[in-house]
Amino acid sequence: MAEKRDLSLGGLVRCKVHVLTMFFLPQGLSLVGRLKKLVYLVGLLSFLILFLTGFLPRLFFGQAIGGYTLMLHATFAPIFAVCVAISVAGYAQQCRLTRAEWEWVLRLVSCRWKGLLTDSALGYKLTFWAAAVLVLPLAVSMIISMYPIFGTHGQEVLLVVHQYSALALVVVAILHVYLVMRLKFKTD
Repeated sequence: MAEKRDLSLGGLVRCKVHVLTMFFLPQGLSLVGRLKKLVYLVGLLSFLILFLTGFLPRLFFGQAIGGYTLMLHATFAPIFAVCVAISVAGYAQQCRLTRAEWEWVLRLVSCRWKGLLTDSALGYKLTFWAAAVLVLPLAVSMIISMYPIFGTHGQEVLLVVHQYSALALVVVAILHVYLVMRLKFKTD
């Protein structure tokens, strides 16, 4: 007998939430593993909020962020920074490059890219470390701008560094999430 599915809006939402929790928080994880995943997800959520508050005013209205949008952006920035620090510490061992993967890195450097990111877990490891490195100029540029060290031109340069670091981080983060999901679905 065929199983009857709940096609109501509530049923679809419950199904999607169940799939997402099974994907992001597998049942076989220990408490520490679940906490690491939770920090990762909170970091992704705060990253999404930072992306929306940082880029949407510029893209749709052609103006810099200000008012409540800036307050929301500044509120989620430290949450994101703490989540990144914990995630880097928690996933560093898992994302370290092995000796076998250094051959892939040499292929990357020598522009032999065919099958590079699809054949191994190297893609998500490289994007993980690239994101960790890109967070440094992103955060430091705004922290330094809060001190009266630089003049007006220095403040503008720090803002541009922050904006371009954020743009690069968005690209790397999207690629990282894609590669993690691809690897997860490939192994399942």
